[in-house]
Amino acid sequence: DRDLVLEAVRQNGLALQHAGEAARADHEVVLEAMRQNDDALKYATTELQEHPMLLPDAARANPLALQGAMALVCTVSELSKVRLGVNFRAIMGLGGAEIEGFFPHEATLKDLGILLRGEHEVHVYIVLPGQALPISPLDAGQPLSNFCYSMDA
Repeated sequence: DRDLVLEAVRQNGLALQHAGEAARADHEVVLEAMRQNDDALKYATTELQEHPMLLPDAARANPLALQGAMALVCTVSELSKVRLGVNFRAIMGLGGAEIEGFFPHEATLKDLGILLRGEHEVHVYIVLPGQALPISPLDAGQPLSNFCYSMDA
């Protein structure tokens, strides 16, 4: 069962070596294993061992939470293109503080996640405008501008 494997690799990334082929080929399972132990990558399929988002530095630096993890939920209420970049507004947690700001055009979802988690070494769920579910940590490298819904003058 995938959920059981996810929980196992969250506790001990090396548990990936005992998982079935499907789990060792699952991007999200391997990402969770890598977050716990860099050596877990050697138990992933050959294809995933070369995936840029699953390399040790990238996996550790990815602030986005995978479904089922304990994480802060950040709901983005505004994400709009402006001439010099992207404006955003987000609510931290349930009924939490509102934060707003600006990113240059080249900023990614990872950049937003790092800002939203602040100084805490935690993962965050980011729910974008019009979406019911949080974005996947595998989308961390996507430009914020891909998710904007308007263009201000």
